[in-house]
Amino acid sequence: MRAAGLDALILHKAQNIAYLSGFNPIIQSHLMALILPTEGEGTLIVHALRERHARTEAAVSDIRLYGRWGKARPIGSSLFEAVRIVLGERHLEAACLGFERDHLPVGLYEELRAALPGCRLVDAGSILSQARAVKLPEELALIRAAARLADHGMEAVLRTLPARPREIDVAQRAEIAMRELWMRDYPGEELVDFGSTEGGIFSALWCYVLAGDHMNCYADCASARPIRDGDLVMSVIWTACRGYHAENERTAGVGPMRPEQLRAFDVVLEARDAALPALRPGQTCAGVYAAARDVFVAHGFGDALPGRIGHGIGLGAHEPPSLGPGEEIVLEPGMVLSFEPAIRIGELGGVQHSDTVVITDGGCEFLTHTQGGRLLFP
Repeated sequence: MRAAGLDALILHKAQNIAYLSGFNPIIQSHLMALILPTEGEGTLIVHALRERHARTEAAVSDIRLYGRWGKARPIGSSLFEAVRIVLGERHLEAACLGFERDHLPVGLYEELRAALPGCRLVDAGSILSQARAVKLPEELALIRAAARLADHGMEAVLRTLPARPREIDVAQRAEIAMRELWMRDYPGEELVDFGSTEGGIFSALWCYVLAGDHMNCYADCASARPIRDGDLVMSVIWTACRGYHAENERTAGVGPMRPEQLRAFDVVLEARDAALPALRPGQTCAGVYAAARDVFVAHGFGDALPGRIGHGIGLGAHEPPSLGPGEEIVLEPGMVLSFEPAIRIGELGGVQHSDTVVITDGGCEFLTHTQGGRLLFP
């Protein structure tokens, strides 16, 4: 912040507020703000409705309220009135403030500008993404828990597929298995994600299953479509522990496979093997992508390249950096990524295995451990 000439950050994005304060209200129906000066403690501003939750969970001791609810004592009727009051107390009425340009909609930006006419607003997105990219040990522990839950769900998927159920049956079995593990081994953890202004996410243990050509939707709800002989089936599991995500994806073949499908399996596995040594400190994201791309091109899939073969994971299920072409971000120990080389082969579906990995001093460590290779069920 000092290097960027900032006097303070003013943040509204729930993931960034959770990163710097520890508080996730789950439902984002009332805006929040975190004011973090370069000197001194930060101030968390929440709606009066969220007071008890914030005081119970936030690591920030200076919590201010706005709005009316019960016997709470707000300092302002609106969020931006409270922001103006806090900045005045901190003598920051004419400060240079870092804000989240990639997050604030135009309407809220205009409200912020109107409330702080003497301040200069500077985009601080790169500061926040750089800080969040390298995980602390405490963050990594939560991702490990999320990864274990994801593995448990994928094991249920692989047990269920041979019976040729419907997509929705497979997804349900996986989610039940993960919830049972939650109750047994993680009853004290909040397995939540970040909601929106229109709702909350109180259970972040998800699985969706896409068979055959349905796989070309990439992300869609599991349906009542039955899994049939000759289908490639992609199962995607996302989990979150206190907002920290893990991802586990597997493609399996059910029944007799066509030569094109087996070839797709082999090429994706070869691309994974080629790119894996590049997942190490000092390598660029583009370099990791290039190692996989060269395999796809060599086998005639140059016109069906994936846009990227992975992405950052943390408080976002998809966050920087991106393992794609032109991405010159250099990998560092502590970065957590999905690793997911993939190809699609039209109506026959495609192949995509995805694992959650962390960059270590000597390479990378897999945090998800589901078996890979050619997953075929006769």
